Amino acid sequence: MANTYTLPNGVELGDDGAVDITVDVLDVEDLAFAHVCRSLRQQLEPGRGLIVTMPAGDDVLGYVYREEQREDGRRDEFDDTDSLFVDIHELTFEFDAPRDTDMDEDGVRALLAKARPDTELKIEGIELLELRDGPMSLITCRPPRAWTFRQLVLEVQLLRGSYMALHYTS
Repeated sequence: MANTYTLPNGVELGDDGAVDITVDVLDVEDLAFAHVCRSLRQQLEPGRGLIVTMPAGDDVLGYVYREEQREDGRRDEFDDTDSLFVDIHELTFEFDAPRDTDMDEDGVRALLAKARPDTELKIEGIELLELRDGPMSLITCRPPRAWTFRQLVLEVQLLRGSYMALHYTS
């Protein structure tokens, strides 16, 4: 049986019941976040999940809410990311640096390099979006395997990232 979750901005997220569900329950008002959720949810497989959060300020870990559906149909809820030990294999975040409408992927890569020249995140892809409120860049990358959730949050903050989504294997 499928469940549907409606974000505060009216966007509905579907769930086929086979994968984890992750929703940021506090700050989900903008189109970029909805786009990240919609596009990444489709890529999930059983045994994998998605964490979406907004790395802003000192309270970032409190913004994460993760709800897992177990094989027996029951749900477990987690909001303590300090004890979150998962293998995060992909990270997507909204890059907040201003982008001209005519800027291409190479231009965005240059902005990323300027924001954090020594980052250890391996850039896998850049998606350039034209939204009603202006151009936006979604950055997909692979973090070093040994990094913790907190390290990823701090790195995204240093890269001027906003909403971010992390694919993980539990």
